[in-house]
Amino acid sequence: MNVKVKNNYGMKEKTIALIKQIDSMPADPEMISEILFLLKNPNANFGSLAKIIQRDHGLLAKVLSIANSKLNIIPKRIYNIERAIIMLGLEKIKSIVAETEKNNLLKSHDINEWYRKYFWRHSILVANTAKAIAEDLDYRNPEEVFTAGLLHDIGILVIRYFFPEEFDELKLLVKQDGFPVQKAEEITLGLNHSEIGKILIDKWNLPEIISEAVEFHHLPSSAGEGIIASSIIHLSDFMINGIGMSNNFWDKDLELDGECISILRLNEGEFDGRLPFVYLDVLREIMNKENTKSGTYL
Repeated sequence: MNVKVKNNYGMKEKTIALIKQIDSMPADPEMISEILFLLKNPNANFGSLAKIIQRDHGLLAKVLSIANSKLNIIPKRIYNIERAIIMLGLEKIKSIVAETEKNNLLKSHDINEWYRKYFWRHSILVANTAKAIAEDLDYRNPEEVFTAGLLHDIGILVIRYFFPEEFDELKLLVKQDGFPVQKAEEITLGLNHSEIGKILIDKWNLPEIISEAVEFHHLPSSAGEGIIASSIIHLSDFMINGIGMSNNFWDKDLELDGECISILRLNEGEFDGRLPFVYLDVLREIMNKENTKSGTYL
């Protein structure tokens, strides 16, 4: 289903049913053109191709979804886009991109500027920060966290593109009536963007840890097996917004889940030597503020 979903009821069951009909996410026309140009080279580099695909949520989701399809016999779910490209092969990637170009509605939609200026920028900042933190904390799969960071707000893109009327309605609830963003989402759609994101991640057969990181990126202490990844994504999201690097309407009332500090063992006084100076001061300031409010994190 490659057309905009209409939901006049905003009820949970209706929203879930419509989300499950979504076959493809919108893709950035510039990224499609860049990839098609690169694919004209028979010796196209897998790494270069992966970097371009990572710059577009629609293509990233499509490639990972097909790579993780139940039709493919794979021992583990794939989260690394370069591995997915190698497994599928360049001819299959060409087919995916060509089909996306044919059915893509983003090329004439006003979401294009919003996507590039706000949504993608925020996603890549969180993903890179999360990967850096994961590496410094010796997390087993930093690339998994990177992918989770790219996709953590995918539910927002779904709302913005497939539910335009509800998008406008929830903005009014936030700006005029003072509702928290996630509450406004639940009023208009019956679900918040984290829950919507999880539905899609599960539909795409991505790893469970990424599913949890998307679902619990606002409250990582509620996650299960993916609690570490969820905490890293949450902390990265909070840091990016806290220092004003991302003008993200959806995180305007984001609060730190203080338990992620202890989950990541950052309250043991050792983080000074484990984290690079690039974000050390930012993290120290955040922790000091939280400690002042509750007296529990340091």
